[in-house]
Amino acid sequence: MLEEIQNATLERQIQLLGLMNTHQPQVLPLDPMSYELANTYLTHQILPPKSGYDAQHIAIATVHELDVIVSWNLRHIANLNRQRKVQAFNFTNGYNKPLVMLTPMEVTDDE
Repeated sequence: MLEEIQNATLERQIQLLGLMNTHQPQVLPLDPMSYELANTYLTHQILPPKSGYDAQHIAIATVHELDVIVSWNLRHIANLNRQRKVQAFNFTNGYNKPLVMLTPMEVTDDE
């Protein structure tokens, strides 16, 4: 999580760190079930082979039945096509809670 924030502009870093301080997100571990699901995403080409870290993020959110995963990664996480692929695969494999994947800008209250 913090690695991704460090790649943002300074203004965005300040905004995102403020959101983290306000909302106090819980960091979830990569447990064996999440690790296995992440590898399955890769072997079934739900995500590209080189996107293991992204697959882990999505798997952890899926296994822990989160509502939303927030990411700046528009290629492998926060895009509608990927979300549909992940949800279809998850439903087929017994994970019935939909997972919404959004960018940080989609969850802020900036008017």
